[in-house]
Amino acid sequence: MPAAKSSAPPSLTQEIAAFVAGARLADVPAAVLHHAKRSFLDGLGLALAGSVSEGGHLLRDYLLAVAPSRAGGCTEPASARPRPSRKDRLA
Repeated sequence: MPAAKSSAPPSLTQEIAAFVAGARLADVPAAVLHHAKRSFLDGLGLALAGSVSEGGHLLRDYLLAVAPSRAGGCTEPASARPRPSRKDRLA
């Protein structure tokens, strides 16, 4: 049985979701697309840099210790990769 429709006005989240779902790439201004692409690449670069920094490893180790997955442990594809020593990274 389908859920009953609410007469309450849509929430802000619902309004944003409807806007995004109805948006077309052709409607996005070129400057906005350019900024979005640069932001995505910036985030990717930060993720890559953080993956080899000492702080990134400390954060990963901490999160694995305090928040293992609900499936009974964390599966981490990068864990098979050897982690360079601090001395090797500074060389």
